[in-house]
Amino acid sequence: MAGGRLDVRFLRPVHCGDTITAEATLEGFHAEPDDAWGRVRATFTVAAHNQLGQQTLAGEGSGLCAR
Repeated sequence: MAGGRLDVRFLRPVHCGDTITAEATLEGFHAEPDDAWGRVRATFTVAAHNQLGQQTLAGEGSGLCAR
C-alpha cells in the first residue's frame, strides 16, 4: 500500500489492564480517477472492543494499491 489515511474516533476510555481487540473490514476497491499509475484505492472500516465487548474505537480509512 502506498499512501493513505485513517480517521478514527475514540468512543469510551481504555484503562490499564484492559484487553483490546482491533479489527479492520475491507469494504472495497475503487479506481483512483486521473491516476497515471493505474492504482486503485482500498477502503476499510476499523473498530476496537474491550474485554467486555464494548466498542472503544470506530473509524474508516483508505490506501492506494498497485493494480
